[in-house]
Amino acid sequence: AGSCFAQHIARYVKQSGFNYFVSEPGHPVLGEEVLKKYNYGTFSARYGNIYTVKQLVQLFERAYGLRQPEDDLWEEEGRFVDPFRPYIQPESFLTKEEFYSDRAVHLGAVKRIVEESDVFIFTLGLTEAWKNSKDGTVYALCPGCGAGRHNPAVHEFYNFEVMEVIDDLSVAIGWREDSWIRPAMRTCSTAGTSITNAGGNHDSLHSFHRHGGFFIANRKDFSSADPDPRR
Repeated sequence: AGSCFAQHIARYVKQSGFNYFVSEPGHPVLGEEVLKKYNYGTFSARYGNIYTVKQLVQLFERAYGLRQPEDDLWEEEGRFVDPFRPYIQPESFLTKEEFYSDRAVHLGAVKRIVEESDVFIFTLGLTEAWKNSKDGTVYALCPGCGAGRHNPAVHEFYNFEVMEVIDDLSVAIGWREDSWIRPAMRTCSTAGTSITNAGGNHDSLHSFHRHGGFFIANRKDFSSADPDPRR
């Protein structure tokens, strides 16, 4: 799971003759092309890109019924879009019933990943995100950019600091100690590569800030019994 870099890892795993756990494979009767079009098998489950660690934590929370976002359904011209995986269904969902049925299957697949995986790989993609200012829910993209409607009074841009990334990684990895993730499951996090705009110092500095933060977060020893992830 993770950024687009995770897709590359999955592809190279397949090309190398290995496989990875896919808990939401889709029905084989659909055929390879249709399954690919509807994003089955791109990741272990059909969640699309997960750019921030906060998204991952909140995905786990939603799968286990610990988070119910206020804004969890976008309607556009009579069709329905998932704010947390807006491009997963190319033509969107035709009805609310179809939407919620698919989401239930999806969240069930996420729980299977949590409970049945031996190794979980997560690629860190961004520190930037758009979130709901009322309940803190993080979106997959800026509402209004390709899907949804932007509301400046509710939707706010946020850039996670290093310690926040570490805190969220600690929560995600620490869930195994709460018996939600199998105690035997190993976790690996890595940062995806990034190409900056050579003509803009702002982009270069921004990329340095992001990947420098990921480097620090990835060096944290989460196996420590110390409950404070800052040490």
